[in-house]
Amino acid sequence: MLIVLEGIDGCGKSTVAGLLETALSPRHSVSLFRFPGYDRTAYGGMVREYLQGEYGEVVHPKLAFLPYALDRFAVRADIESAIQMDDIVICDRFVPSNVAHQAAKVGGDEDRFKLGRFIETAEYTLFGLPVPDLVFVFDIGVDAAMRRLASRKPAWQGRDLHEENRQYLTSVRSVYVSYPFRCGMLRVLPVWDAMCPARGDSLGQLSDQDGSGEHRMFTPDEMCSSVLRIIQESM
Repeated sequence: MLIVLEGIDGCGKSTVAGLLETALSPRHSVSLFRFPGYDRTAYGGMVREYLQGEYGEVVHPKLAFLPYALDRFAVRADIESAIQMDDIVICDRFVPSNVAHQAAKVGGDEDRFKLGRFIETAEYTLFGLPVPDLVFVFDIGVDAAMRRLASRKPAWQGRDLHEENRQYLTSVRSVYVSYPFRCGMLRVLPVWDAMCPARGDSLGQLSDQDGSGEHRMFTPDEMCSSVLRIIQESM
């Protein structure tokens, strides 16, 4: 089973991916892949250079998607081997991430859909990557995500064209929650508890007003439990 965790930067998917691997390992053979592989492949290194602005502030999405896709293609054999040998393969970002981040750069649902299908055809059909069985999108408000990003140490020292742009992250979030990603099953999981307003003294745990309101954020363990329940129901 190929499981993919997605969402805008700061949604908590990378933390939950590690928790998920730990939780599943006692009863299943599990492999975890994280993308982009900034130091793993030459193409991952190109992604880092792109995000740092070394190729300019604006790169057309039909070109910008390629380093991300090639970074996955470079380890396709490893992914395929893991799928054959292990019960569960987890990907912290995969093809849906490429779709969301590139489609967010164009306007209009129809153009976003066409670009998304263009990218999916390239990665799944041309490059031969496996189609995920389960895709989880962790949905978080942009304000809350940016607060998280501001408090964490970046993957490298320096700027990130995506993380510093609120308008762009808002567009990416919109694609994530509306695009029909190619997969066996798609689940969008809110990162906030709509039934539990946050207390005024827990600012660090607050969500925001751009979709979630002022509500308590689920902990990584709680998000992991939600994902586990759905995985178990699907196996």
